[in-house]
Amino acid sequence: MSIERFLYPKLVGLRFEDHAIPLEFLKDLAVLEELIIEVAKAKYLGDHQERQRSPRGFTEGVEFKLTGVEDGSAIPIISLIIATNTLFPPENQTYFEQAREAVVSAISAADRNQPVTEHLPEKTLTYFDRIGRSLRDGEAIEFTTPQHQEPAKLTKETRRRLILASDKVKELTEEVAVRGGVPEADQDDMTFEVQLFDGRKV
Repeated sequence: MSIERFLYPKLVGLRFEDHAIPLEFLKDLAVLEELIIEVAKAKYLGDHQERQRSPRGFTEGVEFKLTGVEDGSAIPIISLIIATNTLFPPENQTYFEQAREAVVSAISAADRNQPVTEHLPEKTLTYFDRIGRSLRDGEAIEFTTPQHQEPAKLTKETRRRLILASDKVKELTEEVAVRGGVPEADQDDMTFEVQLFDGRKV
């Protein structure tokens, strides 16, 4: 079994200054794993143009695990664990490393307002609708890798650029907080309205 310290995104903002990670961010890390696997498959197909699909068992014996949290805001350590007795040789790991670099390059490009589809296939950009959705103003997820010493910052704005760079995206979702009161509820229709503090009803 080989274990590699694979990715260590730094969470920046007031919510992370006590070196803790809100549980809602664990969902983002899970989607990040999905994105890296999808891009790794695309990298494999790019090297094997005679194939239409990645081979069965491409990700067998490959796991991404949270193996620690470092100080400095909060830095989750994501490790790539590859079993040595799998169908594919350990050098298949290079496709996951290429995928990591491509994802961070795309985030960096979005941060600099440059084209992102030069780094990631357009169909994979929809994953960013689920990564960083709970980011607030002034918060960022900073990514560094062996090839990217300058942090690539995923913010609300860069996330928006990444998503909208895909022609497949029809809508953009963001988390919002709505505060108000519920003056009444319709139990038959299972609906209710929220009355905001300015009197409007939603």
